[in-house]
Amino acid sequence: MICGFHRWSAYKLLEYETIQCIISDTSDLTNRLKEIEENLTRNEIDEIEISAHIVERERILEKLGVRMKRGGNQYSKGLVTTTELAEQMGMSNKIYRIKRSIDNLHPEVKDALVGTEWARNMSNMYKLSKESDDIQLKVKDLLVTGECRTFKRAHS
Repeated sequence: MICGFHRWSAYKLLEYETIQCIISDTSDLTNRLKEIEENLTRNEIDEIEISAHIVERERILEKLGVRMKRGGNQYSKGLVTTTELAEQMGMSNKIYRIKRSIDNLHPEVKDALVGTEWARNMSNMYKLSKESDDIQLKVKDLLVTGECRTFKRAHS
């Protein structure tokens, strides 16, 4: 199943015997792309997860040969630009790039903060992603140990 897991789960709870679906034979990359795009529309994922999905989505589009490469020109027809990807998500190019850059967090910081209240704040995660690994790890430790209760205090 590529898309519709939540709908399928609801049908199961309601004990429906059948569910409308579209069966398609596509590549693993295309299937993963569909799954990412569906996840990006969900409200309950945090900024770390959004960033990871954006980065993976762009990698897949590059592999499929449909992503405009940095420095591409306006004559490159049929290739998806950053602005178009941002518009698809209902945001400006600038906000899209900020969200994408959150993926620069240290892997240990991502693992510790994903799913937390702190990971829901785009500005804080963006600020943290701009810091050195040492500072990111220290802020993460202050937050997860409870030594600091707010991001502002841990980051100062």
